[in-house]
Amino acid sequence: VSTQSTGAKLTELLIFKKKIQKQSLFNTMIRQFLTKLKLPFLKKEKPFVAVLKINGVISSRSQPFRGSSDFNLEKLARAARKAAEAKDCKALALYINSPGGSAAVSSILFKRVRQLSEKHNKPVYTFVKDMALSGGYYIA
Repeated sequence: VSTQSTGAKLTELLIFKKKIQKQSLFNTMIRQFLTKLKLPFLKKEKPFVAVLKINGVISSRSQPFRGSSDFNLEKLARAARKAAEAKDCKALALYINSPGGSAAVSSILFKRVRQLSEKHNKPVYTFVKDMALSGGYYIA
């Protein structure tokens, strides 16, 4: 059983809260100071081109018996969004190797990539490995 009064506990909590706030402010000030310095070991990320792979049959669901390299619309759309939003990403590259598949899913992906490209002003380049049939051709 604690012998401290409620008032003493409250005072300790307030002091602890102030310490955290001061530490947070200090960390922010240090971070701002370091970003103003142009030290070589503090360089920002280098520019890059995001490569988005469209591999396998294009469908709305991944197909577990065809291997882990199959196309997955949700993962690809998420990766495209993250890449397009990244400051250091200078372009999107679609790497297609697909026998085609769902026209609807191909259309969704085509539109999402185009919207991201226009919204974030990033060019899109398409490369075909072995084939880009049907939906793969449509996306390209």
